[in-house]
Amino acid sequence: MLIVRLLILLCAIGFGQSTFSLRHRQPDLFTSLTLPGLGRHSHTGPRVSSNTGGRSRGSGGSVSQIDSLYNDMLNQLKSSSSSSSSSSSSSTSSLGVSPREPICALPPLVCAGGRFRTADGTCNNYKHPTWGSAGLPQVRLLPAEYNNDKESPRMFGARYRMLPSARKISQVMHSGDSVNTESPDLTQLFTVWGQFLDHDITHTPVAKETDGTSVDCCNQPLLYPGRDLYWMVYSKSGDVPTKNPNCFPITVSPTRDRFFRGNKCMNFVRSKAFAPSATCQSATREQGNTQTSFIDGSQVYGANLGDQIHLRSLTGGRLKSAEHDLLPRNSTTMCTKRPNSGDFCFGSGDPRVNEHPMLSSTHTVFHRLHNELATKLAALNTLWDDERLYQEARKILGAILQHMTFAEYLPLVLGEEEMDRFNLTLGGATHYRYDPVTNPKIINSFSTAAFRFGHSMINGLNSYGFQKVGTVEPPF
Repeated sequence: MLIVRLLILLCAIGFGQSTFSLRHRQPDLFTSLTLPGLGRHSHTGPRVSSNTGGRSRGSGGSVSQIDSLYNDMLNQLKSSSSSSSSSSSSSTSSLGVSPREPICALPPLVCAGGRFRTADGTCNNYKHPTWGSAGLPQVRLLPAEYNNDKESPRMFGARYRMLPSARKISQVMHSGDSVNTESPDLTQLFTVWGQFLDHDITHTPVAKETDGTSVDCCNQPLLYPGRDLYWMVYSKSGDVPTKNPNCFPITVSPTRDRFFRGNKCMNFVRSKAFAPSATCQSATREQGNTQTSFIDGSQVYGANLGDQIHLRSLTGGRLKSAEHDLLPRNSTTMCTKRPNSGDFCFGSGDPRVNEHPMLSSTHTVFHRLHNELATKLAALNTLWDDERLYQEARKILGAILQHMTFAEYLPLVLGEEEMDRFNLTLGGATHYRYDPVTNPKIINSFSTAAFRFGHSMINGLNSYGFQKVGTVEPPF
């Protein structure tokens, strides 16, 4: 129920700031085939395998030495926790910082008005022009709870027991696809739409080295030195942070994990810290969002003016396209290319466009739809320039994304009863109105946990082919 409640909270707050401007009824895109995971009705929970392997013992020290080191860590935690708790109230009050939302000293922003959204989501609310805009820390429902200071990852749970390795939890709770968890009503597009929607409203970037390169967390010195990472962690089945505050490597068994045989560590880089920073005061480390909090097509167009201009052809209101009407080439995004093949990575409004073919295909569909809209609008409005055509097409496409989400996707996630209860159902007696006191900022626990339920719904195997199965004409 926590996931459902957080989803509803976001729908009622984050999604509800804009009036729907398109009432065209789309076909039911998400139903007809099978999909593992969440369906219209409740399914049995994941089966837990009893064959998870015992405690692994490597070489490099005795059990008594490890237990001694573990106790030293525990004592450090207890002492630092008591000292930090006694000083936290004074430091927080002296800064005047709420534990739920950092205070950011941003330059004054004057909203000039206009009929179109800004690129970065500013000025959606004239009284609070930065609410929901890109590049700011996320908000929290509850204060942050780190290990023993303002930013260290949690290592211990109740009664100071070390938390298990994230990889071990994954192996036990998600041992594989099962027909018992497949929905007879939903297609894989249901999962892909959730990811496409997520990339419209949330992007929590990972930390980088000072020179902008990626961080290698598996070769960082441990926060508690003296033992090999695998030895130290697997003796207590947990993950241990390093001296680099941006790292929290995940331990794996080099003999028992069939996906990572011969490896002891899975590189895991933490999210970039948006606060405390030069502009934002905060008592604890806070993560941010580089997308706007609104369903506005940021994953198609970009969430800042520079990216939007870079993706435009600046002719006829259209977006750039590569050969065969594909997404434009981009040298800054990452993808897997065949050697000497001429393959290239796609560019779009979100850097995750190349994660898998179904997501790239969805980006391509709406990229082409924008250009189709711009072409049709140009034929109907011969006096409109490139800027007007681009913005009008962008506005319509954003409305289509909103409508598909509320009319097709959310009813399948939340159910009709919850949709009606929170006035999220389209049509009928539901009236949408602008509320200047509603803060639409993305909630940390939603972007980090609740809306990640789709990760457990992905098919273990997806097949891709080139057989033409039909043609769908655009609704014009």
